[in-house]
Amino acid sequence: MAKNLTILVSGCNKAAIEQLAARVRETSASWSTVTLKHIANGNPDPLYGLSTMPDVLILHVGAGWPDQLGALLRRDAESRPATLVVGPAGETDAMRMAMQAGARDYVPEPVQEGDLLAALDRIRAETQRTGAKGARWTLLINTKGGCGASFLACNLAEMMAGVSHQKVALIDLDVQFGTLANYLDIRPRHSLVDALDAVGELDRVALEGYMEKYSEKLHLLSAAGERVVLPENLPVPSLDALFDLISGQYDQVVVDAPRILNHFTATAIERADSILLVMQQSVAGLEETLRLAGILRSELGVMPDRMKVIVNRYQKNMAVDAAHIKTAIGELDTVIVPNDFRQVMQSVDSGIPIYRHARGSSVTKSLLKLQHTLSGQPPAERRGLLGRSIAQLLGA
Repeated sequence: MAKNLTILVSGCNKAAIEQLAARVRETSASWSTVTLKHIANGNPDPLYGLSTMPDVLILHVGAGWPDQLGALLRRDAESRPATLVVGPAGETDAMRMAMQAGARDYVPEPVQEGDLLAALDRIRAETQRTGAKGARWTLLINTKGGCGASFLACNLAEMMAGVSHQKVALIDLDVQFGTLANYLDIRPRHSLVDALDAVGELDRVALEGYMEKYSEKLHLLSAAGERVVLPENLPVPSLDALFDLISGQYDQVVVDAPRILNHFTATAIERADSILLVMQQSVAGLEETLRLAGILRSELGVMPDRMKVIVNRYQKNMAVDAAHIKTAIGELDTVIVPNDFRQVMQSVDSGIPIYRHARGSSVTKSLLKLQHTLSGQPPAERRGLLGRSIAQLLGA
């Protein structure tokens, strides 16, 4: 049985939050406990002074929204509960700041009953999902065409499965030109679009029928195959439901996203614990990376701690070197993947992942370090001859 959620309704307008709390109690009485916190003169932080955090915060904002949302934004993401903001209609700056502060939704005033209920239902479902064990999501996206995100996504997923021994779902989100199946030498029978068509009938067992098994631990959900599909014609609720199903069945989910921002990719971006922006070593590549990072932050509220910049095919003695890139990127983590053209092309042409094809390659070594960071597992300790001998004697 799902637990009873605690909901805090907070804001500066006492009459407004009392009315809002009454409406919330009417719509959620069977599964929530609702309390109020009136923000009077003093600290604008709606969570200030609380000894116990609620599961859900409903923040009503008015003319003073910059102070209240700013206070919420300054809190660590981990300390903010699932948040719904109710505020002035047409105030795009308030909406944008609410998203930056981690709000799941923004409901404009005057509040419509259906909008409030739908927003609460979405937050309730998400809270129940995250309360249970779920997969960790990594999304890769090229900042400029041809930077190698698909190769990296495939090989990171294979290392998570083969080295860290985690159950991994690899998802090709490019429903028109996805190529992940080629990197694993797989001829897919089903696709992401097929799974979306049948999502209402899928359970965990049926889902595996749509996943291509590369190994016991690594499963691929490929792109659309021969079908011509427009992403805008694919239903987001079906994608959400499919993602819920996948998240409950795997330890890691790696998503190769096309270089386009629409409702389809935004659904995956919202889920991602780590977003890897894949660039190449050039002035244009750096400018596009900064532009994409800025859009993700300003429009989708993605905070810097969720983003990493992957400099793929890195070579020394180039005009744009690692020092230039790190200075320009600033607060974002930067990971260098060196250039090893021959080994990488042999891996791609043969359909054999780089860890299996060339374990000693510099590319393999850098990706191993990255996958250990993403999977949350430390690298295996390398033992010398003496250490192995003692371990064998002790039965370790």
